[in-house]
Formats: sequence, structure tokens, C-alpha cells
Amino acid sequence: MNKQQFSDKFEELKSPANAERWAVLQLWLVEAKSDGEIAKALDKDRSTATRKIGEICKHFGTDAKGKKEQRQHLVLLFRRYCLDFEVHPNVYPDWVDGEVSDRPQTSTNPPNISTPNRSPELTPLEFIGRDRDLTDLTNLRKQYKIVLIKAGAGVGKSTLAREFLQTQFKKVIRIEMGLESRNVTPAEEKVSQILRKDFDEEPSRDFGINLDILREKLADRANPIGVLIDNLEPALDENYRFREKLRGYDALLAVLGDRDVFSFTLITSRRSLIATRAKVHEYSLEGLDIAAWWQYFHDCENGVEAEALLQMCVAYNGNAKVMDILHGAIKNRFDGNIGAYWSRYKDALLADSELETLISVEMDWLRDNQPDAYKLLCRMGCYRYQDVKTVPFEGLICLLWDVPDFLRTGVIEFLSKSSLNEVKGEYYLHPAIREAAKLRLLRNEIDWRIANYKVAEFWTDRIKEIETVDEALTAFEAYYHYCEIKDFSLAGGVLVKMRKNRWDNGEKLCKSLYRLGFLQKTIDAIESIKEVTESFYILTHIYNTLGDLYWLTGKIHPAIECHQMSSNFAKQGHWTVKEG
Repeated sequence: MNKQQFSDKFEELKSPANAERWAVLQLWLVEAKSDGEIAKALDKDRSTATRKIGEICKHFGTDAKGKKEQRQHLVLLFRRYCLDFEVHPNVYPDWVDGEVSDRPQTSTNPPNISTPNRSPELTPLEFIGRDRDLTDLTNLRKQYKIVLIKAGAGVGKSTLAREFLQTQFKKVIRIEMGLESRNVTPAEEKVSQILRKDFDEEPSRDFGINLDILREKLADRANPIGVLIDNLEPALDENYRFREKLRGYDALLAVLGDRDVFSFTLITSRRSLIATRAKVHEYSLEGLDIAAWWQYFHDCENGVEAEALLQMCVAYNGNAKVMDILHGAIKNRFDGNIGAYWSRYKDALLADSELETLISVEMDWLRDNQPDAYKLLCRMGCYRYQDVKTVPFEGLICLLWDVPDFLRTGVIEFLSKSSLNEVKGEYYLHPAIREAAKLRLLRNEIDWRIANYKVAEFWTDRIKEIETVDEALTAFEAYYHYCEIKDFSLAGGVLVKMRKNRWDNGEKLCKSLYRLGFLQKTIDAIESIKEVTESFYILTHIYNTLGDLYWLTGKIHPAIECHQMSSNFAKQGHWTVKEG
């Protein structure tokens, strides 16, 4: 856009017809108000303010991919072409000239230390769908001094923490841990920086004295302070404790958790923390719900499909960063057609390299620091999590066949402290993580086969009798695992295995399935293996069952043929003594 085009658009926006947008623009760019503050000033809800800013960006024709980038480009246009309209310095302060790339430049502040001023407006994910979490944090603040927000990459930990602290405290101290372990600043140096920059206090050379000074500064009841320790995981070792050279952070947490201080500390991390000198409450942050996704995709009007968006939300566990990535891809490459995008990518959840990276970074850390837990995670990728949604503790134990018995529970606990699996009584991998785990497991063909054998045996042994739908479907899981490794004889064995029920001491699983209403599922299962199974015993029984099912569904002639084939296999089985 050239200057004349910008001027025309600017004048249009000042017209009475655009009064509300003009008011939003003033509040956002001139006064550096957040979406929530704009909404309050106009007596609207947050989503309306967010939508209005989006409309302003669209009005000026910004063509960046994501919503954050659209806002950044609009700020750049105003700073380039409209010098009389003074954009507040806190609104994307790094976007000040026409030479800026499509990402903000690295801040010139000292490493890991924030400025005492309010941070620029949090716009990447528009901060939607977090009202309940804000309420939870408000309540936790009354009970704890330190809360660790735990979630996987991209869920929105830092965004939530920043928003909460900035709205609750006049002063917020930010401690950034960085991205790599070797770049984490020791607590001794960090505390000195805080005293000098945030309190204008010349630090001592003694760490203990500096902690005492900090404790005194935080003990001001009239001016409580918020503290954000962001991206903690690079400071942690494989046992979820601070690395040896960073043990000073235990002492810092002891100060932040002191009963006499009036600060409130939020820590964000993908992993749990075992703190030795402070009580840290862990808050598990979940992904955004479907209502938030609908709100974020409000501008995808071409081909919006409720079911497609719901499936996307579930597949990626409501991940906020993924939501932003998908929105950009759908808007730019599929003309806003959600259904078309999902039709192409629903079976390739990690096709986008950005999506794959969100998961692979955490999996790589687990591989390098906890190889047994990493091995378990990959093997969990062979579970389906469909008809049977979760896996019990014993279902993980069976996957650790090459780990000593006394270590297996500890391995599961280590994995549970990561953000890669869900633990709510039983265990579960969300579809995208399950796909990543399965792809890595498939690289080791031996592990892939053994894992499926172990899981099939586990499901089979778990069900002793079948009276309910859940019991039938659980026993049936073994069939899928044998089919995965193309052991069709054992898959057939699952269908004809006899179990007790309240009416009969011996009923085959295939009969239990159709007795409980799964006629088509049973037909499909038999049809899939009947041509590749060699056991006469299994063929006799599955063809007999298939004949019954065809009869029940009105297919008389195929039913007769199946019963004839069952009889023939029975006769052949009589000839072959070893066939079972």
C-alpha cells in the first residue's frame, strides 16, 4: 500500500459511519489499551473489541498471514504514513520503520529481564476462551504464593500468565529462562539484575544478602508485585529439579514463597517442577474449547462446517498456537474454507512443519533425558484411543517389557510429569501426539511388532467375561492390533475366543458383538480376514458367524454360501489333525 492509498482508507475510517471503529483505533493505537480494556471502555465484550480491530486491519488491506502479523503490519503502516497520528510506543515498539522483517526484532533489553512498563498488547491469540482460567488463578492467588502453569507448547501458558499478572498488579517482574539450558542465567545474577532494574537498588556481591533485600522489597503489603518466571523447562534436569548450576533458583523460590511477602508468582513450564524449598502448586492448563475456536474462526465464512472445526479442535486438543496456524493456512490457502482444508489434512495431522515442531521439541527432550519414558511414549502410539478411549496403568506396564520391574512405575511417573500425555485416572494421547508417537515407533519395526503383540495380549487377558458393550469393545481391541502387524490368524483367534457370560459358559467374541448390536462391525471384521486366515478352526467359526449375520440382515443366498463353506472347512479341519 502506498501513502495515497493509506490516506484514502484513513479518511474513510474517520467518517461518522465508522465511529465505533475509529474509537477502537484511538483506544488501541494511541492509548495502548488491551482488547479487554477497549471492551470495557465501550461497554462491549472482549470478542467485539477483538473483532473490531480485525475489521480495521481488513479495512486497510493488511495481507499478513496471522492476526498478530496483521496488527503488526497495520502499526507499521501508521508509523510510516501517518506521523500526525501518534502510535503509543508500547504498541509493538520494535516495529518502527519500513525495514522491519515480518517478525518483530529481538528486544534490546538485558537478557531475561523485562521493562517495568506494561508489555505490548497480547494479540497473537486474541486471548479468548480463558475466563475460567482467570477465575481459577484468582482463587489460587488466595491460597498459594507460587503457581506453576503446566501445558504443552502452544497451549497458551505465557499468554495467560502475562494477561493475569498485568491486570492484577501495577508492577510485574519478568524472568525469562530462554530456550536452551546453556543460556539460562543463574539465579545469583538474575536477582542482582532485578534489584538494579526493577527496584533501583545496588546489589551486594553476596547472594544471600540480595535475597534478603528482595524479600524486603516484596513485603510491601500496600504494593503487591506480580512475578512471572516464563519457560522454566530449560532450567530443569531429567529429574524435574533445577540443574546443578542453577540450584540458586530453589533459594529464589523460597523467597517468593515466603509467608511474609505479598508477591504472587506464576511459572510457566511444559514439565512439572520438584521444588526443594518452596511449595509450588501445579495448575494444568487445557486447550481452548470449541466455542473459542468458533470465535477465532469467525471470519472464515466460506464453507464453514461445524463438524470439521470440532474435529480439528479435538484432534489438536484445542491448542491455541495450532488454532492460529490453521486459521492462517485456511484463510490464505483455502479461501476460508474449513471443510476443504480438513478434508485434505485430517489424516495427516503433522503435515505442517510448524505443527510437527510443537510436539517434536518436547519428544526430543524426553528422548535425550528420559529414554525409557520416551520409549514408553512412542509405544503408547500403537494404542488406538477410539472405541476404548483411555488405557489403564497396566496397559502401560505391559509396554515396558525391556525395563526392570522395579523401575516401571517410576518410568510412568516421569512421563506423567511431561505435558505429552493426559492422566485422569487412566492414560491417553491426543490424536496429534499419538500420530507423532506412532510415526517414531514405526521406525523400529521390532518394537512396533512387539508393542502390538503385548497390547493385544493385554486387552485379551483383561476381559474374562462379556456382558456389557464396553467389555465387548475392549476385548475386540486385540483384533485391531493383530491386523496392524498382519497376523491375521491371531486376529481371527480374537473373534472366536470363548468367554463366559451370565447366560452361557462359552460364547465366541464375534457372537457377543452381534448380540450386543454390532452386526456391521462384526461383518466388516470377518470380511477383512477371511481370505488371509489359514486356520481351518477359525475359518469354520467365522464363516458360520458370517452366515448368521447375513441371514439376520436379509442376505439369504450369501448366508447359505457361508454356512456351506463353514461346513467344508470343518471337514478339512478333521483331516488336518494339527489345525486347531
